Parts: sequence; structure tokens; C-alpha cells
Amino acid sequence: EFDSLVGADLEGADLRGADLRGADLRGADLEGANLREANLEGADLKRADLEGANLKRADLRGADLRGADLEGADLREANLRGADLRGADLEGADLEGADLRHCNNITGFYLGKHFGYMVVDSQYVRIGCISDTLDYWLQNYERIGKDNRYKKTEIKMYGIQLKALKEMTNV
Repeated sequence: EFDSLVGADLEGADLRGADLRGADLRGADLEGANLREANLEGADLKRADLEGANLKRADLRGADLRGADLEGADLREANLRGADLRGADLEGADLEGADLRHCNNITGFYLGKHFGYMVVDSQYVRIGCISDTLDYWLQNYERIGKDNRYKKTEIKMYGIQLKALKEMTNV
């Protein structure tokens, strides 16, 4: 039973590999916590503060992350399959290699050699280390590609993929 974790102050806690399946962590302060490889399947993390948390390879299948602050969180290789990320702040979060299938409100994709993701309700897109709106990317991908010395064929492919993403998400 995890009732006592609602609103808990776990800032900076070392919870590596912890079994927190189904835990009720609504509004918990987990800023900077180490949750690497933790099992958070089905956990309720609504409005939790996970800013800068290490969630690398964490199991977040079906977790409720609505309104959670995941700014700067390390979610590389995390399993977010079926997680609800509506209203979550993912600014600066690293989702490379994360399983985003069936996630509510987020789309993961590869653009050439760079992993990217898009939070649909806010039109927020992060590709590589650059974060901006999808419209920004559509307007600037050629310049960004040239600045980063990509081949013309790579730049063209980025444009095709970005346009397809725009159509797919209807934003």
C-alpha cells in the first residue's frame, strides 16, 4: 500500500530499481530523484514534480503522468507504453529510445539519425538538442540542416518527414 506517498517529499531520493507498481504518487516531489530502472507500471504520478529525475530504463507502462513536471528528466529507454502524458511538461526531457507506443498525447519519431518527439496538444517538438514548435521546424529545417552540414538529400528527407508528421498529427 502506497497511500503515504501522496504529496511525499522524495526530492533527490535514490529509488533505483524500486518496485512502485501502482503507487499513488500524486503531487509527490521527486525532483532530481534517481528512479533508474524503477518499476512504476500503472503508478499515479499526476502533477508530480519529476524535474531532472533519472528515469532511464524505468517501466512507466500505463502510468498517469497528467500535469507532471518532467522538465529535464532522463527518460532514455524508458517504457512509456500506454502512459498518459496530457499536460505534462517535457521541456528538455531526453526520450531517446523510449517506447512511446499508445501514449496519450505524444508521438515519437526518428528524423534521419536524430530521435525526436512531439507533444501533440502543445505542438512542442524536440529533435536532437533543439526544441521548438512544429511550425518552427517546418520553416527552418533547411537552414538548420545546412548549419549542421547535412547532405542535401538528408535535408530533403527531414522536410518530407516533418510534413508527414504535421499531416499525421493535424496541428
